Amino acid sequence: NRTTDMEGFIAPSQNDMDLKITTNNTNAEFLNGFLSSIFRNINGKTNGVIHIIGPLNDVNLVGDICADVDMTLRATNVKYHINPDDTIRLRPYQFVFNDIQLTDNLGNSGTVNGTLAHKNMKNFKYDFVINTQNLTIYDEHEFNSDKFYATVYADATLEIHGSAGHPLRMTADVTPTRGSVFAYDAATPDAINSGNFVVFHDVTPQESPKKYLLFNEEDDEEVIVYDQKDQLNDGKNGSSKKDFFYIFDK
Repeated sequence: NRTTDMEGFIAPSQNDMDLKITTNNTNAEFLNGFLSSIFRNINGKTNGVIHIIGPLNDVNLVGDICADVDMTLRATNVKYHINPDDTIRLRPYQFVFNDIQLTDNLGNSGTVNGTLAHKNMKNFKYDFVINTQNLTIYDEHEFNSDKFYATVYADATLEIHGSAGHPLRMTADVTPTRGSVFAYDAATPDAINSGNFVVFHDVTPQESPKKYLLFNEEDDEEVIVYDQKDQLNDGKNGSSKKDFFYIFDK
């Protein structure tokens, strides 16, 4: 059964409110209204007690909830499920995540710590540290404005920082795991002009990294390379478990 109990008051003339909401398997889609700038397609159910407190021009959510929900992180296009036994703490101006377990569509897991900060439930800013075990950390299937797409599974420690309407910033110590794929499109003129070189280097290089020219304007011969796979050392142990595809001519 799904029930939602509410008690309290809203006083516009006094610019104040205090609502106590008790959720019992309550539909979590209401979170889309608050978090749509960071996540999309939030669905599932929540359990716990939330206080919505004023003033009306500076609203806060305070309480503890367990969220049995799926949500997609817009910046990486990855869908995650939150462990329903973990508690997300709602505190003034921030949601606090302490050792919250995430799973991806394949059942691989990771834990997240950090905060999702806000001002009057707007202008969200996130600072997360995610530790993963073969978790999906990026999942795009079409070429984006940077002319690449990728699906990346990884054992990793990720520091993710960002805010609504601004680019994601990530610091990562990553070991990509089997099945990860990165594809780079060098066939279009703008990709050629902006991405002249791909640089490969060993984790402990003995000499300057080698640069591989992707396009030579003086070469009249048409170059066609399909599904060319190269191995790239990762930042931890030099293992090569991911495929790189370069498209030079379509």
